[in-house]
Amino acid sequence: MLTYRLEFRPAARRDLAKLDRFICSKIVADIEKLANDPRPHGVEKLEAKGKLYRVYVGPGKNYRVVYEFRTMSSLSLW
Repeated sequence: MLTYRLEFRPAARRDLAKLDRFICSKIVADIEKLANDPRPHGVEKLEAKGKLYRVYVGPGKNYRVVYEFRTMSSLSLW
């Protein structure tokens, strides 16, 4: 099975740093799952933005992650 490398854009890192530590750890755990399964249940392709995908993560699935496939082995998180 192919494992993708995750790349966080600077804005994504700043947004994560603003969150409560507990919530951030839950969100990062869900994001790390994207490395093995980049199209989990509930993922939607954003039609207006080309190759971007959206999935909800974290406690209660209240946080949105937008990402794109950069290469065959890399995901970039917005």
